[in-house]
Amino acid sequence: MDNRVVSAIEDYIFDLTDPQRNWPKYYIKQVSFSRCAGKEILKLVKETSSLQESIDMVADFGIRMKDFALLDHADKNDAQIFYVAYEVATDILDILNAMK
Repeated sequence: MDNRVVSAIEDYIFDLTDPQRNWPKYYIKQVSFSRCAGKEILKLVKETSSLQESIDMVADFGIRMKDFALLDHADKNDAQIFYVAYEVATDILDILNAMK
């Protein structure tokens, strides 16, 4: 496990705005989904041993989330969690690539 990677992702999650009561439901969901995706990515990279393995893991996670988002969902809102997870993976991937 690369402690720099873990710290960078923990900082990313910490910097996400806390949901506010007066926000529309859509935005509350977006922040909640972002936090969940960040925590899932954090769990995955803790199983890796290098920066490059972490980058590969996050890239794979992002691809899977995009694929899930593009599936034919009965309710288009169901795809939101996967789109948000894809966006979080993309953000984290940018951070990790900048660490090279």
